Amino acid sequence: MKRLLLLSSFFLALTLILSGCSQERAANHPEDPQSAANANPAAQQHARDNGVKLGEKARDLEERTRPEREKLARETASAAEKLKRGALTLGDRTAATAQGVRQGWSKRGDGTNEMVDINSADSKSLQSLPGMTMHKAQLIMASRPYNSTRELVSKGLMSQSDYNRVKDRITASTQSAKK
Repeated sequence: MKRLLLLSSFFLALTLILSGCSQERAANHPEDPQSAANANPAAQQHARDNGVKLGEKARDLEERTRPEREKLARETASAAEKLKRGALTLGDRTAATAQGVRQGWSKRGDGTNEMVDINSADSKSLQSLPGMTMHKAQLIMASRPYNSTRELVSKGLMSQSDYNRVKDRITASTQSAKK
């Protein structure tokens, strides 16, 4: 990481030096296109030599840092792949958990998906519903018969939120209600 920072700093310095040289040249000879041809040959040679030295240093630095940069690139790619696999695994586990919750929510205590008839179910069947206590089950059995499952709310035996949790699992058979 240190070398990468050093390399970046070097290239920035090189860019500033080279841009400074061209700005200086433009300032000394603003409108003279022949100025490069008329310039001091010794100064031109000196500038060329400096450019060659800077290029050699840059190439040397690039070659020395190449293995470390390649190693960092491999490690980054490996870490990205691990993160991707981890995210996919987590997504799969989350989906499986959600599916299990949905299945568990819709099943009775004995593992079946049967509807619970509030007019004829025993206490154990009623208690298999989410949020149903023994006390609530006894109140429901004592207040029979029901013409509709909504009567659990209208008779004050169950809150609307509790009813919303069980409404897809309960029924009020009319045959049992006529008894």
